[in-house]
Amino acid sequence: MVRKMIRNVRKEEHAEKPGEKEEIFQKLVEFLPYAITVHSGGRIVFVNSACEKLLGAKAPEQLIGKSIMEFVHPAYAEVVRERVKQLTEEGVGVPLTEERFIRLDGKPVDVEVAAVPFIHQGRPAVLVVVRDITERRQAEEKIRRYTRELEESQKALLNILEDERESKEKLNKAYRELKTLDQLKNDIIANVSHELRTPMTIAKGFAELALEEDDEEERKKGLMKIIEALEKQNTIVGNLIAMAEASKEKIKLHPSLFPVRALISSAIEEKNMDISRNNIEMELQVEDFNVEGDFDKLKQVLVNLIDNAIKFNRPQGKIAIKARKMRSSAVISVSDTGIGMPENILPKSFEPLFQGDASINRRYGGTGMGLAVVRTIVEAHDGEIYAESIPGEGSTFTLVLPLKEEVDENA
Repeated sequence: MVRKMIRNVRKEEHAEKPGEKEEIFQKLVEFLPYAITVHSGGRIVFVNSACEKLLGAKAPEQLIGKSIMEFVHPAYAEVVRERVKQLTEEGVGVPLTEERFIRLDGKPVDVEVAAVPFIHQGRPAVLVVVRDITERRQAEEKIRRYTRELEESQKALLNILEDERESKEKLNKAYRELKTLDQLKNDIIANVSHELRTPMTIAKGFAELALEEDDEEERKKGLMKIIEALEKQNTIVGNLIAMAEASKEKIKLHPSLFPVRALISSAIEEKNMDISRNNIEMELQVEDFNVEGDFDKLKQVLVNLIDNAIKFNRPQGKIAIKARKMRSSAVISVSDTGIGMPENILPKSFEPLFQGDASINRRYGGTGMGLAVVRTIVEAHDGEIYAESIPGEGSTFTLVLPLKEEVDENA
């Protein structure tokens, strides 16, 4: 629109006679809604009413004769000087651009400016058409602000949705874990109730027989059966307590320094009756060194491993227990010559209640918590345990416990 108006003015300039041209120009620009000014030699020589209003003047005399640079904002001064140079020295028009003027009252006003070379009263001049874009700038700023707020709101909404998604996932996970725990509880009740009743039934039966038995040797055998049954029940109860503690953070350890030989001997002694009854051959390869940990808890680990090695061994089989130092670790392994486990179930063997034979009337008995307890106790000591097995040949369970430097007496 501004450029079209300038073209029309210049067309009238060439079409009319000099006197008529000046009169037509003044009438035309006076009624235009745009601010129009003419400057020559860097000074304002003409303004219309819209320009007076734009710059805050009450009469043209307040503007005529003043330098155009007085009304240019300092941030745009260099750009305006370059544009004036192109207009006056090179005689070419300059493209439409946005600038900022300073009114007589000192208030800034955003404007859109177009200018062309012009002849005013026979002298070279510059015709400038100005449009006030303050409201447009304010509207654009509002749009930018609203856009930022919208983007921030969108981001906040996405964060809320993401939090909701994560919360939902956590809730679903908690629900799944709760169902797993509920199933675990049911399995524990089913398995443990059976396993606890069995030794109690045996103990009760032999106790009744011992009361009626006159033969001292037979009575002694019966009492030994009662002891075996009670030891088995003690192991089950110990495993239940360890599982109730549940995690490394909850397990209460009472660490002390002791020889690894004493730990292994104590575990073997507890299972010695079962070892003898099953004609198991024991092989020991134990180095002399000390370990630090909870003696009773680590003994429970070895008792559980030996118990499994006896239970799943072949008749007159063999159990090998080895203990050695490897750098800053104690490595203890328990091997058997039993039925072994397929490779695909090895990772599951340390899960609570996992058994290769899951039926309640399974051949080998047990609660299925022994290895889960082993892993829980070993990890509570910042150790590791892993299993190796070959079906039909046997299994080896190896635990690795950290050794402190001062613990190593041979260092």
